[in-house]
Amino acid sequence: LYTSGFDRIKQGLQCFVQGVFDENPYQETPLFRGLFFSSAIQEEKLR
Repeated sequence: LYTSGFDRIKQGLQCFVQGVFDENPYQETPLFRGLFFSSAIQEEKLR
């Protein structure tokens, strides 16, 4: 389940990380300390 969740956010995550690490002549590069993920088992809603 955890891996399939990453597959769904892969494109957005790549865009975010590229934005963090790309050079920007107008701003100082931020200090990037890490990216944290957490997970919880989600049960299907009862009908």
